[in-house]
Amino acid sequence: MGPEQEAPSEPDHTAAFGQFREASGATSAEDQEQVKTAQTLVDHLMRVSAEELVLLHQVGIASIDTEMARRSLEATNASTAAIGRLQTTVESLHAATTKWTRWMTGLTIAVVLFAVALVGVMFALIGLTAVQVIIAIVESHG
Repeated sequence: MGPEQEAPSEPDHTAAFGQFREASGATSAEDQEQVKTAQTLVDHLMRVSAEELVLLHQVGIASIDTEMARRSLEATNASTAAIGRLQTTVESLHAATTKWTRWMTGLTIAVVLFAVALVGVMFALIGLTAVQVIIAIVESHG
């Protein structure tokens, strides 16, 4: 799909398909009938299961190469899309965990400050200063 998208000259096909047919000179009524017949076969071939496709190939009714390439391409495109969705999810998760980490760090700091303030209030209520508390701790270990 190039940058120039034109309206298709044939209703069931892309503009590029019509351009290719014109460039190859396959524009006669007989050519158009062959395309319709081939399109019907391709439509049926695209709907058979992988196992049926192998069976058709084994008995010589269908060539497996083009259809397997198409299915591989579909699988690759689906995988690429899934990887894109996964990347978006990982980025969202990273943003959420970063925000959560900030909240938890803030909460931890607030709890520590609250505990220090509470201890200070307790010492104030019992009439001790911080210096007196430190001296009492040093004397008890000394």
